Amino acid sequence: MATSCDLTDLSISNPNLCSQIEWATAMSLLWQYAEVSGNPRWKGLAWGLLPCFGSAMCACTWHFFYNAPEMEYLVALQVRASESSCMQIAICTGYGQL
Repeated sequence: MATSCDLTDLSISNPNLCSQIEWATAMSLLWQYAEVSGNPRWKGLAWGLLPCFGSAMCACTWHFFYNAPEMEYLVALQVRASESSCMQIAICTGYGQL
């Protein structure tokens, strides 16, 4: 038995919405930890997560508009945002910045 799925359901479904909530929460917690610990470099890591949040926003926007072909650029933007964030996080954590 086949079920129909409205593609806009993907934009507010668990994977995409939870991803946005998780990134926003992680950034907020890192920012608070920077203030509590007195080490402002944790704020740099929070900034490094910002493209991940943008990546999740790209996915939700594309799905919200029914994966419209004219909005396929959002897929490339999502990939670039994820790559950028991964590099920023690697630099922050891999080189003893924290």
